[in-house]
Amino acid sequence: MSDDQRPPVILVVDDEPLVRSTVCEQLQSTGYSVHTAASGDEAYGMIQDGVRFDVLLTDVRMPGTLDGFGLIRRVLARYPHALTIAMSGFVGDDHLETRAADRFIGKPFTMARLERELSDLLEPRLC
Repeated sequence: MSDDQRPPVILVVDDEPLVRSTVCEQLQSTGYSVHTAASGDEAYGMIQDGVRFDVLLTDVRMPGTLDGFGLIRRVLARYPHALTIAMSGFVGDDHLETRAADRFIGKPFTMARLERELSDLLEPRLC
């Protein structure tokens, strides 16, 4: 499959296994290709190792040296045109550094909401 025909690839980063697996399964069932990581550090290591993605979907608060916004900043320093969505269950996080991400989604969220956000982000690139 050529790059133009491949499904969009989402890199899902969340330290909660249930969130990670649920989001992954739902995205795959709607036609996305998905990579997952349990931390910002793991995700950035994957990116350094050559994992390609169309959208980075990352939790904000995670253990390790890179939280979600730190991961977004590092990714954007390396790939300035990367598309990013930050997600968090903490009410105050949407006011902290949301400008670092293209979109912010508060947890809990519906898959319909996530799919709308992904579609809105990816639409200009898919045309």
